[in-house]
Amino acid sequence: MKKRYLLIIIIVIVLALAAWFFLSRSKNSPQGGTPSGGSLPSVGTQAGSGAAQNGSSSISVFNTNATTTSSSTFGVVSNGPVASYFVDDQGNVAVVEPDGDIAELVNGQASSLSSSTIQNLIGATFSSNGQKVAISFGDASNPQTSIFDDNAKTWTSLPVGATSPAWAPSGYQLAYLQQNTNGTESIMTVVVATSTVSAPSTLVTLHAQDLSLVWINKNELALTSKPSDYAEGSSLIYNIAQKTLTPMVLEEFGLETLWSKTTSSMGLAFSVNNGGSGGNLQFLDSSTGNIKNIGFLTLPTKCTFNLDAGSSSLDLYCAIPQDGNELPSAKLPEDYNEMAIFTTDSFYKVDTGTGALTQVLAPTGAYDASDLSVFNNDLFFINRYDQKLYAIPLGE
Repeated sequence: MKKRYLLIIIIVIVLALAAWFFLSRSKNSPQGGTPSGGSLPSVGTQAGSGAAQNGSSSISVFNTNATTTSSSTFGVVSNGPVASYFVDDQGNVAVVEPDGDIAELVNGQASSLSSSTIQNLIGATFSSNGQKVAISFGDASNPQTSIFDDNAKTWTSLPVGATSPAWAPSGYQLAYLQQNTNGTESIMTVVVATSTVSAPSTLVTLHAQDLSLVWINKNELALTSKPSDYAEGSSLIYNIAQKTLTPMVLEEFGLETLWSKTTSSMGLAFSVNNGGSGGNLQFLDSSTGNIKNIGFLTLPTKCTFNLDAGSSSLDLYCAIPQDGNELPSAKLPEDYNEMAIFTTDSFYKVDTGTGALTQVLAPTGAYDASDLSVFNNDLFFINRYDQKLYAIPLGE
């Protein structure tokens, strides 16, 4: 009898361990294939208190009735993992790999431009013409940033502690944040030559810490708190010429933003719901102070703005999860940023005037898109399932 009880206990333990292992893999590992069920979230005002705040803003709701274009052919650009990338007017692709190697891609194969191995890559950002790339690495609390010049094949360092490097929309001026010993942060600018960096100039010093910086147009920089659903964050626009700070989003949990790099200050803002899961996505226009709720849910890191040269209109492209219930039930943005969840996306063009959706592509298989950019009428993205670079011909 004791042997029978012991055998039953062992079987129960084995089944429990197997169930735990299966559930853990289902939550934390990217899964291939096309998900069953799910659709684009319904159109309407987002629930919760995640509205961006601006005293004079008017709030309206996009009309997001989706239409579909003819299907496009898309494919993989890189045969290896990519952390950051740039495509020039001739279609030449430069990439920063996760180990810090800088390479150019020819027929999917990487040819090294700089084989300097970099430990603990934090991020990389290319200049407007792709000739220089600023790479941050090392200790996240006290990072190092170095700049690689593609023409000269040389490296130049920024001061230790420089964070969130942001290139000007044209030329080789670079802004970055510098932490000060008194708990403030300063926005610094330098001009990067072939093998030298000019003496830093201070634009403004703020009583704030742990910010990220984007140079969105000639005269404006966006300062945003780093996203966390455990802390309230804000996003401000600093006008270089007028030396003024304008709040766009104030004290919202889980705040994550994306800003267009055009002559106008337009952006996306995500913030979390009261319940701590899901969230709201809104379109911001700092030139008018208008805020519009968007009738679908995705994250700003899964979108990109693009100025259509033919019509001079500002378009927005987004990767939207095919399962409309996936993001609303997650703790955002942490779950997504920490790779606790993965999505399977379709791709849409969003009219920034009306909010109307046009489907660009609904690919077969699993593509969790981030780091979207438009180059030469192709939509590029990094697939989080395999870290490879993909491209979708827009065909317009």
